[in-house]
Amino acid sequence: MAILLVLCCAAVVLGARMVLGGWTVPSFWATPPLEQPIAFNHRKHAAGADGIKCETCHSYSSATTGTFAGLPQVDTCMDCHKMVMRMTPVKLAKKPGLAKLRQFVAAGYIPWEQVYAEPDYVFFPHRRHIAVAKLACAECHGDVRNMTEPVLRPVVNQSMNWCMNCHQQKRASVDCIACHK
Repeated sequence: MAILLVLCCAAVVLGARMVLGGWTVPSFWATPPLEQPIAFNHRKHAAGADGIKCETCHSYSSATTGTFAGLPQVDTCMDCHKMVMRMTPVKLAKKPGLAKLRQFVAAGYIPWEQVYAEPDYVFFPHRRHIAVAKLACAECHGDVRNMTEPVLRPVVNQSMNWCMNCHQQKRASVDCIACHK
């Protein structure tokens, strides 16, 4: 009985410490992994000296010149994979990712699941971070370019404390209005 009482008290103290001290379980640990429509291999496409740059495929309104870096759609993939439309069913059976791409061509879009999303009250312009501050995509998204599996959950916990630490280290604005609209 005494052990149970000690464990309960410890749980209450630890819980209070977590809440009052700001300890949280990172969201990317607590959330279940997403399911992506294609088992996309970033390493195969982006790694190496001749690799494709992130913004080539993630260019909704262009990560380098606009606010958002979007999710690649069929037209982007088909720029390099036009041959998928000429592949025989036998060849497609050996390449399940390309077979799925072919199905999405007919649908007109790829239903990617968005992994990183900022709350509505946060304004995050990619251009300001990539083109102006010269940050590499990996600084905020982790080493995605070397991943062989699709991104199913955030690689980096992009919390407000994480952002503030980066802003302080890089001597960027820490004024609330700079990011909160």
